[in-house]
Amino acid sequence: MNADALPDLPTAEGTNVAFLPTPDPDAAARTVAAFLNGSGGLVMIGYDATGTFTGFSDHSPETSLQAIRQHVEHAIVPREPLQITPIEKDGLAAMLVEVPSGTRKPYLVEGAIYVRRGDANKPATPAEISRVVARRGRAEERWERQPALDLDPDEALSAPLIRETYRRAVERLDVPVTPDNRLLSFLEALGLAAEGYPTRAALALFAQPDAVPRYLPQARAQVLSFEDDTAEKPLSRRELSGGAAVLAEPLFEAAAVTLPRILRLTEGFQRDDRLAVPAPALREVLVNALAHRDYTDSASVSLRFFPDRVEVWNPGRMDQAFLADDGARLVSRPTNPDVARAFNLLGYAEGTGIGLWRVRQAMTSAGLPPPEWRNQTGGVLLTLWTTDSPERRPVPLAPRLAHFVSQTRPGEEITRAEYHHTFAAEVSDRTASNDIQELVNEGFLRQVGSGRFTSYVRTDKASDPS
Repeated sequence: MNADALPDLPTAEGTNVAFLPTPDPDAAARTVAAFLNGSGGLVMIGYDATGTFTGFSDHSPETSLQAIRQHVEHAIVPREPLQITPIEKDGLAAMLVEVPSGTRKPYLVEGAIYVRRGDANKPATPAEISRVVARRGRAEERWERQPALDLDPDEALSAPLIRETYRRAVERLDVPVTPDNRLLSFLEALGLAAEGYPTRAALALFAQPDAVPRYLPQARAQVLSFEDDTAEKPLSRRELSGGAAVLAEPLFEAAAVTLPRILRLTEGFQRDDRLAVPAPALREVLVNALAHRDYTDSASVSLRFFPDRVEVWNPGRMDQAFLADDGARLVSRPTNPDVARAFNLLGYAEGTGIGLWRVRQAMTSAGLPPPEWRNQTGGVLLTLWTTDSPERRPVPLAPRLAHFVSQTRPGEEITRAEYHHTFAAEVSDRTASNDIQELVNEGFLRQVGSGRFTSYVRTDKASDPS
């Protein structure tokens, strides 16, 4: 990727940003380990102290890329796969390493635990080591780390995908070679087993379609197409089920079949037959919808095809910074780190920031408008336009939210509890909280105060037309 094509990158080092002017493998390993032990970060190799591209001479950038990757992934214990993006400009090379917050803290390099203090990597003090270990304890309590009790991996999970993930982990991370050929042994080597059972992350990744109704009913996706915006009766409808890794390819194939194709003739009168949405963009957004969805939510991933756009919806939320700034660079903070790690090993996932930014690049390079993300009704809605001059229609509010907007006046103040009792008594407290957040995101409410003193003030924004 050319350096000039990248979005705005950080210009100062800090807790989550580090610049390395040369491809120093040892310095890179210490920095990555420090970010893994903290809240994640972005390592910019080939950039000077001001965040300016300087690059380094290399006749084969891929060689340095592989050398850095191999050294860092092998030097850090426990080992983690990394997403590294090679950068080039004027014959010089550089690279971006996006590091999530590690889920298996503490991470060591040559027996030492490093943490990030300001803009420097330092050996951890005893107090800092205690904090790092405490963060691991909190990570172990996450939904995806809990054992899926009474689950028989041979019956419920995809053996070929588990074996392929394990094979790639052996190649890249040198995970321990299992003493037997049991699926549970592979999952234990991948960190996807607990207390003698597969974890829920293993289930979210590898559940066979037949096992979904019993163990994880939300591991589903639907593909619908409509002839107009009324969305009253689908022209076609297809339901898919399975873990994220099981669904990835079938979902892309179903989307590609449903999506219209565009036929163009090039200057040399060559046939150019392509999807109405660039395949790399489509694949990336589907992978993100599966890997980063909220698996504690009972809803499924949804793809809806209209004459001028594709809408992808998944349960969960997107970082508000990314929604607010088209050029935002995010530290990778996956919703499901263990799922994202396996997707990385399988070659599906990009880093959170660069991957979604690449969707923008693929769309604009194809002469299409940039994609639009928004948090909506407890999920993330992504719109990919299939025409270069779409008629931009505001997305109407859900009926419950539209009713609230029509019944309140600018300046009125309300709490979450009052909203739940008066306008959303039929839904759960979690759904009511999602309603409030969407009203804030859409500009109908403004938050006042924090903690137990939080309330919300109605703004003067009028309701979106339906």
